[in-house]
Amino acid sequence: MVPVPTTYGGLASSLVTEAIVILGLAAWLMPPQLDPAVSLQRPTIATMADSNTTAPKTAPSPVPVTRLKQICNDACNSAFENVEKYEHGRTEGWNTSIINHILRSLSSESTPAGSPTGQCPFKFAVNSTIIQHLSAKASAPGSDGTGVGKRGMHSACGAFWNNEKDGMWSFKYDAKGMDVVISIIWIALV
Repeated sequence: MVPVPTTYGGLASSLVTEAIVILGLAAWLMPPQLDPAVSLQRPTIATMADSNTTAPKTAPSPVPVTRLKQICNDACNSAFENVEKYEHGRTEGWNTSIINHILRSLSSESTPAGSPTGQCPFKFAVNSTIIQHLSAKASAPGSDGTGVGKRGMHSACGAFWNNEKDGMWSFKYDAKGMDVVISIIWIALV
């Protein structure tokens, strides 16, 4: 653990904690040493693709895409089961519920049956973003209502990895006055 100077109080502690988290994430994503036998491709950039675009090349998902869609739908349906509309104060709980549901499902469905260690051969990262739809109340004062509806959003993620084993996938869920954009990243351990 890195010693924290007491003269800087909480700020130094916060900065050191953030640095440790960032270094830990970098260590998690980077292999301890690069194997010359593994050819790393150009960085992959993934965006929420619509029907007119081609998704970037990534490795096949460890879980079939039809099952990924079902897992994400189930996670969102469960999180929003008793929800009638967007409530900002509840978004942290909804995101936590969605992410945990997806991570549990991915881990259990990616672990080979009869695996001696019972360890999943992938690391997963799941991001959930909840976007509130605009409403008449949210429109600017004096607005003629033309701004009512959905907000614009573009999301992108880049990664430098092995395109043969690692990949990402995105999903959009639309319900109850909000959109949920879910991104799943998998990184092979072998």
